[in-house]
Amino acid sequence: FKEWFLDSDGKVEDPISETTLRYHQLQKPSLDAPIINELGDEAKAETTLSEMFGLMGGQKHREDGVLQNIGDANLFYIRDQNAVLRAVGVRWLGRGWDVDAYSVGGPDAWGAGGRIFSRD
Repeated sequence: FKEWFLDSDGKVEDPISETTLRYHQLQKPSLDAPIINELGDEAKAETTLSEMFGLMGGQKHREDGVLQNIGDANLFYIRDQNAVLRAVGVRWLGRGWDVDAYSVGGPDAWGAGGRIFSRD
């Protein structure tokens, strides 16, 4: 995550108007390409760091909310500082949120039960 999003000056996002995200539960393990296809396309799948961190901030003490805070991953598709779409996984680990980024198209599937966030 640090290399793709925070290297050098880090990613800068343009302000966005109020948006609504939706989420879905993965019913079976899946790679990124079928998930993105099921959501409609990259434009529908893409979210922003601001949206992701906003949700994390609303549950910073493991409060109940839209992010899963026990076990399963929360998955966001976000463009990095070079405009490459990345899969960003967010999980609650111990005392806080753990954020990792992965190459879309990687060989590992996301597990059943993961929560996928996308555009409304």
